Amino acid sequence: MSVIYADLHIHSILSPCADRNMTPQNIYPRIVEKGINVFAICDHNSTKNVRAFYEFGQKWFPQILFLPGIEIETKEELHFLGIFPDLENAEKVGEIIRGGLKEEIKRAEFMEPQCIINSDGEIIGEETKSLYLSAEIDLEDAVVLLRRHNAVVIASHIDRPSYSITSQLGIIPDSLFDVLEISPISVRRVIEKKEFVLRNMVYPLPESIPIITSTDAHSIDEIGHVRTGIPINKLNFEGLKEGMKENTMLEVIGFD
Repeated sequence: MSVIYADLHIHSILSPCADRNMTPQNIYPRIVEKGINVFAICDHNSTKNVRAFYEFGQKWFPQILFLPGIEIETKEELHFLGIFPDLENAEKVGEIIRGGLKEEIKRAEFMEPQCIINSDGEIIGEETKSLYLSAEIDLEDAVVLLRRHNAVVIASHIDRPSYSITSQLGIIPDSLFDVLEISPISVRRVIEKKEFVLRNMVYPLPESIPIITSTDAHSIDEIGHVRTGIPINKLNFEGLKEGMKENTMLEVIGFD
């Protein structure tokens, strides 16, 4: 068994709040530089760029395990991740979520274009639906949808004062999520005290659910601030999934 390092929450140029250089050509070299072995692209409410990242990685960085993902915003205005074993399941979920998005982008002058790219990093289209608004699906139905498509279900940035399961519901349900994600700002406290603070309340970490940290990177310089060590027997989706059940090690690498 060996330890690999993962960042399972990175955005691409498709997310309207992401930097325009969040392409495979820029992200993969940064991943290697920061000693990360596994990463996932989780754009807001869409999977339209995961194929480009997969194809680029297969050609130029076969030593890196890329996993397709999505960050869904539900009717409750909370975010969570689905990490998939393959492109087919990811893209099916992406199409279902897209069907429940608003038809047009409001106030587009305040948002970056939602760019769809190919594996060469070339823009081949734009998403016309509003990825930054909540989808027409509630939390429980969205979790069922992800499980039906073999995804690992991760509660995003549970320590944040907005768009988190904690901020929106005030609790972390035991049965909904496979994994909980801590954002970089809380990692040191979580390592030392097994707790995080939100709105002046102290939340102890649930003992029954694995914990990871991810950068939620929207720009290249954010990649590598933190990473999660995971013991695995084999570098693939199933190996990662089983390793997270055994133990995870949160690390702060440093902030640029």
